[in-house]
Amino acid sequence: MPVSMHPRTVRYQKRPPLAGLPRERLSSDFPSSVCPHGRKAVSCIRCRGTISSVSQKSNTDITFFRGRMEPPRPKLAQPTTPKGRKTQQRIIKAGRKVFGADGFVSMRMSDVAAEAELSMGALYRYFDNKDDLFLAVVHDIHQDLYAASQAGPGVSFREDPRSALHRANSGYLRHYSDNRAIMRAFMEATMVDTRYRDMWWYMRERHINRFVGAIEGVFGIRDINGCPTRPIVEALASMTEQSAFTWFAQEDLNAAPISLELASEVITNIWYSTIFGLKSDAV
Repeated sequence: MPVSMHPRTVRYQKRPPLAGLPRERLSSDFPSSVCPHGRKAVSCIRCRGTISSVSQKSNTDITFFRGRMEPPRPKLAQPTTPKGRKTQQRIIKAGRKVFGADGFVSMRMSDVAAEAELSMGALYRYFDNKDDLFLAVVHDIHQDLYAASQAGPGVSFREDPRSALHRANSGYLRHYSDNRAIMRAFMEATMVDTRYRDMWWYMRERHINRFVGAIEGVFGIRDINGCPTRPIVEALASMTEQSAFTWFAQEDLNAAPISLELASEVITNIWYSTIFGLKSDAV
């Protein structure tokens, strides 16, 4: 029967999967030689971006489609001079401003050219269309968002998980708030173009995989109140993302603005009480 949480992630399962194996992880989250399941990454069905099946030796019949394993990457020109690279970054910066102000659908390349103080011909030497420009904008924001949502040095997840969670959540929410306009445009784009939907899904999976791996690796937690940790973390990630969108990207709709400090406390309390406050079975 098909098991799906998203149109791009479908698994057809005739028999139960191999017992004791963690859920799938992105291929970019571990070395290419050996995957988390002890197999070569190119041959493990849980880690490949193509349709495959478990070898007959495992006596398990599974066909698995993981969908896109890497984010859609923008088609960027490769300037060979410092001036060209500076101009490209100026266009991306202008794109952030215009996309944030006008949204994905209404944005026009002529507005980006005006904001960057370039002619249309000069603009198109760096980006063929607004899709490539928007992918470049979102790709940069994702990299920054992923880096911002780490506990960082000075805080031990093993010794003080709540402080580590608070720092990671604060970083995520702060970066989301700082880029609220472009994140609003990004969510609009996911509704009209599958490339941006794929990018959003990759961003989401990358965060989830990192945390699932952390609580399994550091604390041995794979089960909470009888439920696997993976869907619990997925629910928590959805809560965090939707809260950030509601509080910051749609701030005008709220009765009153919510501070970053309060938002971080609320989100962290929910994460901590769910993962560590409920009964968890360490393996």
